[in-house]
Amino acid sequence: MDRAPQLEGAAIALGIPSDHSRAGRPQNNAIIERFNQDIAHGTKVLLMQAGLPPAAWHLAAEYYCFADNTLPKGWHESFVPQVCRTF
Repeated sequence: MDRAPQLEGAAIALGIPSDHSRAGRPQNNAIIERFNQDIAHGTKVLLMQAGLPPAAWHLAAEYYCFADNTLPKGWHESFVPQVCRTF
């Protein structure tokens, strides 16, 4: 987690455990970067399959994160088209 006071305060208020990465350890960044790539990829796929324009990115990203956090693991593997790489 970023050490921003706003994020720290929100995590404490919501009862979310927070963990910090160590400075100078790029291995820590790889984990979060992979999560970011998954979200970006999933969002692109949702937009393409729904036929929505890029202006709806925030809606698709919100839905992807919600679905990824609530549905069983592997839920998205059955609908990921290869064409999303050209989006």
